[in-house]
Formats: sequence, C-alpha cells, structure tokens
Amino acid sequence: MQYPIEVYSQAPNRRISVAHPQGRSSVTAFNGEVGWLSIPNGVHMMTAPEREAASIDAQMYLPARLRNLYKEFRVRPGEEINGRATYLVLARDTNMPLLRLYFDQETGLLLRQIRLMETPLGRNPTQIDYADYRETDGVKIPYQWTLMRPNGSFTIKVDRVLQNVPIDEKLFVPPSPEGGK
Repeated sequence: MQYPIEVYSQAPNRRISVAHPQGRSSVTAFNGEVGWLSIPNGVHMMTAPEREAASIDAQMYLPARLRNLYKEFRVRPGEEINGRATYLVLARDTNMPLLRLYFDQETGLLLRQIRLMETPLGRNPTQIDYADYRETDGVKIPYQWTLMRPNGSFTIKVDRVLQNVPIDEKLFVPPSPEGGK
C-alpha cells in the first residue's frame, strides 16, 4: 500500500510526520519536549521511552550532535550493508536509548540506525536503513528510509525536499488528550 506522507523538521529536534492512508490523517509528532500520536479514538501522548526514541528521530543533525546527546561511545568494525563496509558506533547514555549507528567506511554516510527502547517486556528494537543519498542545497540527504520494528516495517521514499521554509508553529503544539486542539 502506498500513500503520501509529509515530514516537517525543525532544528535542532522537532519533527512531525503526517501520513494520509486511505484518505485519513495519521500524525506522529515530537516538539522537543513532548510527543504524541493520533490514534483512532483520539491522541496518545508518548511515554518517556517513546519520547526518548522520538527525540532521536527528530534530530536534524544526528551524526553531528551525537556528542551532545551521548556520553559513552565505542567504535568497532560494522557489518556489511548492501555491499558497503561500515564502522559501527555504539552510543550509550543513562537517559537515552542504546544506539547502534553504521557509517559507510568510504563515504561516512549513515546507512543504518538501530535503537533499543526499554519497555515493560524488555528492549524493543527499531532499525532504520537510509539509502538513496542525494545532494540538496549542498547537504547529502537520504531520500529513502526503511523502518523495521517487531510489529512490521515500512519504507518512506522522499519525492522532494524543501529547506529553510517557514513551518507553522501550530504544528508543534500538542493536541488535547481528547483529540481537539
């Protein structure tokens, strides 16, 4: 199934995505402090572990900001991803999800991110593979993200990127738990 999705990002750590499956809207948002998801009966405000994970997704410049977000790092040879040799960077901090980042040894581009979110049932993994990097306004951006979780996977293919455009601040205001604004 294919459907449009809009992603709005604002540095350093605000992001909202609005998907339009089957003519309805599905929102996932993080405004730098709180996060929320639209659900069939209203709004789900993110739990602390969900906010931690959303804060990683919302980082505009994640590789450049790692030292601000995490305190402990280990670098190892990584696995081969799509025929590319990688370096694995393990990032740990008490207030953030465990993060595994796989960087292309030749280009330095981020190819894969795996994060582990703590849940009552144990660590829940999310893997994001990045592909189809293109230069846009002097910055290399992945035009394809494949997200994999235990409950399924999906791929986002970017059609176009607009940088430095105004974003309506109202998008980053969380709705009331009853679903209204």
